[in-house]
Parts: sequence; C-alpha cells; structure tokens
Amino acid sequence: MDQILAQILSELQALREGQSRQGEDLASLKKDVREIKLDLRFVWEDVKKLDNRLTAQGEELGILKRLK
Repeated sequence: MDQILAQILSELQALREGQSRQGEDLASLKKDVREIKLDLRFVWEDVKKLDNRLTAQGEELGILKRLK
C-alpha cells in the first residue's frame, strides 16, 4: 500500500513539473508571437511604402509616355 502511494505521489510530482514546464513554454511562445507581430507590422509598413513609390512611378511613367 505504501509503495503504491509513493508511486502515485511520484507520478503526481512528475505531472506538476510537466505542467510547470508547459506554462514556461507557453509564456515563451506568447513572447515570441508578440515579437513576430511587431516585426510583421514593420515589414507591412515597408511594403506599403514600396507600393506607394511604385504607384507614383507608374503614374509618372504614364504621364511621360503621353507627353512623347
């Protein structure tokens, strides 16, 4: 009986340790997701700037072609 109880306590402790590690892993993943979202925001800002430049250049090219 004592042996079974000791085994159950041991398994319970292992489960608690696993939950603790999962909590740490989850916190780390959430931090990584926040960083990725921040990086993506900057990338999209750059994409928008490039799109605006290309649009302006396309319009200028169209005007120049009409002037030819």
